[in-house]
Amino acid sequence: MRTIERNGRLVPRGLSLIEILVALAIAALLLLGLSQVFIGSKSAYRLQEGMSRSQENARFVMQYLEDNVRMAGYMGCANDVDLTTKNSTPPAFLNHLFPRTSVAGQPLVQDFSSDASNIYRFSRPIQGYEASAAMPDAPPSLGATGDWTPTLPANIAGQAVKGTDVLVLRFFSEESTPVIGAFDPRTSFTVGDANFVRAGGVYGISSCGSRADIFRATASAAGVITTTLASNPLTLTTGADVNTWTGINSAALFSQNGNVLNAEVHEARYLAIFVGLRGTEPVLKVADLSNPAAAQELADNVENMQLTYGLSDGSGNGVVGSYVKANAADLTGATEAEMDAKWRGVLSVRVGLLMRGQDLAGVGQTANNNTYVVVDENLARPVDGRFRDVYETTVALRNRLVNY
Repeated sequence: MRTIERNGRLVPRGLSLIEILVALAIAALLLLGLSQVFIGSKSAYRLQEGMSRSQENARFVMQYLEDNVRMAGYMGCANDVDLTTKNSTPPAFLNHLFPRTSVAGQPLVQDFSSDASNIYRFSRPIQGYEASAAMPDAPPSLGATGDWTPTLPANIAGQAVKGTDVLVLRFFSEESTPVIGAFDPRTSFTVGDANFVRAGGVYGISSCGSRADIFRATASAAGVITTTLASNPLTLTTGADVNTWTGINSAALFSQNGNVLNAEVHEARYLAIFVGLRGTEPVLKVADLSNPAAAQELADNVENMQLTYGLSDGSGNGVVGSYVKANAADLTGATEAEMDAKWRGVLSVRVGLLMRGQDLAGVGQTANNNTYVVVDENLARPVDGRFRDVYETTVALRNRLVNY
């Protein structure tokens, strides 16, 4: 600070240039320190936010998958596993949604040729589709049907992200309503809960005699379900065909060793679970029977899903012998019926999710440490500063646990 003498006293005159420069330098250093603290705190907050959001979403998705994968193949009292031989064989059931065709010298077989989306094949309770192409870096993009093995069904095509696996489940709902009185699938029957069945819905009726029947309710009023075979083209017969009811009256339909068994109606469930997009952001989606061609969003920031399937070791004791991908020879076949039988041998599913944070968190990753192992699959992701983490679990199909 400069001073001048006035009346014998030193009077301050102002700051010198050097003093101003020194003060500015000190202030700049203080501001730089404060900004670094702020930037560090913001990065830490984003990282913590990304971790908590991904953990929350992963926990929800895993719970959803566990609940539904366990149900695969559930057909009410008509379990599709023979509890005596412990072999996975389909129940004697009729699918009224599709006709059956005959080949000379062979029994009638269900004709699913009109079901391009392969939705109603309830003889195959679970099926996966293995991604055959790598996931794009950024942004993720939707794949074509040929980017999966087997070829992706029509209703999922154009909705799933390339490089991610797809899972399809079919089962009966846990909720049911009992059949009251006589049952004749050719005409109509009465259920206990008049509000359970809606016209146009797809349902299954099962009994403890290892029988199940898939049908579409063409009308429902006052608890009376009407099924018109004009829209359900399968004609019931009383021949020796193993897929045909042994009779058409309730006693013959639901009897075993002379004892009449109970029958219940369940809602038929179909779920296709896959990674889709909202704009350019990856989200887990699920399509169901309410609108199979327009999947609903289930959870944000599920960047990838990988699956392997636990196959029976052949002992009949519910023991997994090996885990394979959906495109393995163990799960593919020359015919659809052969594939049905192979997929019924699946006892469990290993699920792996690659979750990512919503915002850029400034995570210091490089190309060398930005590869993630998800269910034995190496997934390379772009170096974009996002938080990412892997979550895995193994889910047993409940109706396959014949020893428990």
